[in-house]
Amino acid sequence: MDLKKTYEELWAGGYRSRPRDHQGRFYNLMGVLNPEKGKSVIDWGCGQGRVGYQLWEFGYDVQLIDIAENALDDLVKKADGLRFINESAVTAQPNPAHYSACLDVLEHLAEDDVPKAVENIMDYTMREAYFLISLDEDNKKIDGVDYSLHLTVKPIGWWTNLLKQFGFLSTVSMSTTKHNYQMLGIVVRQ
Repeated sequence: MDLKKTYEELWAGGYRSRPRDHQGRFYNLMGVLNPEKGKSVIDWGCGQGRVGYQLWEFGYDVQLIDIAENALDDLVKKADGLRFINESAVTAQPNPAHYSACLDVLEHLAEDDVPKAVENIMDYTMREAYFLISLDEDNKKIDGVDYSLHLTVKPIGWWTNLLKQFGFLSTVSMSTTKHNYQMLGIVVRQ
């Protein structure tokens, strides 16, 4: 599967109107990671860029990374000072940052690419990275998509064993979205 092509086609279609809780993710990120004001943050797999935009509005130096060039909202595109890198979490080479956020991204990668993405993310993270990972199949159907977008669906132990190879797991939490997805949240410290 060509992920770049897949997600660019999805963002060009109805994927943009799919309900998301950007505000909730932003406040969750701030509460769990508690990034020091004014420091640098990378939003890996940023999608529309709304979480990164909110960080930028709060005075953080933000880099946005997404495989789909057309994913960003117009408001985010117009923000002077936000940097966008059109690349995969596996291969992107941003400027190193104090913090990283990878929210609902890793499960969208092929299983073989997940460790590569985590290694890459941690290589560019100087302090802490927050990973939010769905543990469920993607059951929300999108017009023209007859397959799950979650390519790597694994139990909690698989994810924690993988992530602890790259640092100290300081926070592990579970939550349920309004769409009944089980979400695993993990902070990895360098």
